[in-house]
Amino acid sequence: MALPQKLYAVVSHSSQPVIRKPDSVEMPANKLQELKTKEAIDRANVVLDRLEQRVAHYDAQIQSLCEQYLKPLEQRRACVQRRVDQLGDQILAKLCEANLERADGYCREFQAVSCPKAVQVDNLSLIPNEYIRHKPEADKIGIKRALERDRDLVIPGVHLTQKLRLGRK
Repeated sequence: MALPQKLYAVVSHSSQPVIRKPDSVEMPANKLQELKTKEAIDRANVVLDRLEQRVAHYDAQIQSLCEQYLKPLEQRRACVQRRVDQLGDQILAKLCEANLERADGYCREFQAVSCPKAVQVDNLSLIPNEYIRHKPEADKIGIKRALERDRDLVIPGVHLTQKLRLGRK
């Protein structure tokens, strides 16, 4: 959707003092320019409102489609995966029961293959500290407070950033 070119007009009031007073011809021209700019801002706001409504509508449609189509498919997939796991367990049980490592069919063969050893944690509180991982994380709130309190403070590996966003009222 192409936007009108007037949409991008922006008034910038400089912070520098005006050296001379505008004459009587410039004042109405400045006022007219300011009115045109305000109209352009209002038009941009209307466009943004419409676009945000469309995004919300698409989000609702996506949610509806997920509930209608994806959730039932995920449930069916989970059911089939459980059945695959059960069947595999049954085949392994039959192989162990028959004391076989391998069974050959006409087209396929089943084989009991040993997986690599794995550790299963039964009770985390009983494990010694030397075997517990501690994920290193930065205390961002503490760092921010320290840097804001003391502007000369330098903490290696971090710096404050500030992004801009568009605010509308």
